[in-house]
Amino acid sequence: MTNAPAHAPDSAFLIGGPNHLEAGPVDGKAVLTAARQLADFGRANSSWAFIRAPEIIAAAAQQFLAPSSPIREAALKAATGLGMSRPMAAEALDNFFPRLTSPALISFRDAELAVAAGRSIVPAAMIFHVLAGNLFLSGIESIVLGSLVGSCNFVRSSSEDRVFPTLWLEALKSTDAAFAQTIVVGWWPAELADLTRAAAGEADVVVGYGSNESIAEIQKCVPPSGRFVAHGARISFAVVTAESLARDTAKQVAAELAYDFSVYDQAGCLSPRAALIQDGGAVSPAEFGEMLVAEMRQVNESLPRAELSLEDASAMARQRDEILIEASTHGGAQVLSCHGDPFLVSLRTVQGYVPGGLNRHGDLRVFRRLKDLEELLLRFRGCVSTVGYAGPEGECDFLFRMARVSRVCRLGQMQKPPLGWTHDGRASLLDLVDLLDVEK
Repeated sequence: MTNAPAHAPDSAFLIGGPNHLEAGPVDGKAVLTAARQLADFGRANSSWAFIRAPEIIAAAAQQFLAPSSPIREAALKAATGLGMSRPMAAEALDNFFPRLTSPALISFRDAELAVAAGRSIVPAAMIFHVLAGNLFLSGIESIVLGSLVGSCNFVRSSSEDRVFPTLWLEALKSTDAAFAQTIVVGWWPAELADLTRAAAGEADVVVGYGSNESIAEIQKCVPPSGRFVAHGARISFAVVTAESLARDTAKQVAAELAYDFSVYDQAGCLSPRAALIQDGGAVSPAEFGEMLVAEMRQVNESLPRAELSLEDASAMARQRDEILIEASTHGGAQVLSCHGDPFLVSLRTVQGYVPGGLNRHGDLRVFRRLKDLEELLLRFRGCVSTVGYAGPEGECDFLFRMARVSRVCRLGQMQKPPLGWTHDGRASLLDLVDLLDVEK
């Protein structure tokens, strides 16, 4: 199996494509040549790739699910290398890849491109993906979407994760070697902007992931003729209204929220950074917080948190101490979890909210009026990826629209978006194609 040299952070590589590239050395000329060849291949083969994509993607996905598959075992090892526990890595694979069935892919593509009725769909000949490393699933999803419209895909892996894109390429090679030629996977240091510029200059579409600072640097490399699809920093919240804190429902709500706070250890923009809890229900916010602690302990039994680095452990301890100091000086703040718990659950008011730590920080923020919720959401207007919602249907929809929230789902599903979810409020496939009107 071909593997990216994950052990050598200064070793750039290029693999795959129509000329079957194998590793380095990599410089601006090599990237430019590979990008041009891939774009030419895309222009010649987009119709064929469009037709074959659903079947081949689905078959490749099965290799990440089959218990005896070498690809699955390699993926589990790679995910643990990225800081996940092995059970959490298995959860990630089992959450994502079952969605990639041929019927589901075809149905999604047909629905997404239905707006093109009466027009010609022209896929990007080549899409250049610049990936981030906070969660490997988003990178594979990006490549899948590009393949689904019939485009070739040039992938610059993140420095943190150079393995998963190559594993996806290997799965495609073993499924259909010809189709695998539509993918080039590479890595080079982000500081080598001339290499990024060389690839971006040959792409019809550049898709970038990362911090807002990273997005700004990528955008500098995109020529005026290119289309840039940016997926920068986003934040997600859970919202629990008083109606959901009834005696017969609160425990289930706590269980669902515990999963959302715990899964993937809050990596990625879909995990809640805080849960906004409305006071006035039959179960008080403090009592609900105790339920959450119990449920997070249960989740940790089946999906244990990875060992924290010294830096991350210090950050969580510091966050805990700051909340305890706040409780002793101002009152109202509480730490509900125990010192030995592998997570932190705290309870404070929504006023003055600032995003806190990660790695399973159940940050509960209490509000009384919907106006308080509105004020917080509007502070993050246009930057809210997902709201996990427990409450009367439709009650808060006007707030979510005002805040330009991209996705609302029920609790327990925040890190399980459907295929083709509205990432950053946009349809997933339309940015990857052109629509051609030929007037009579």
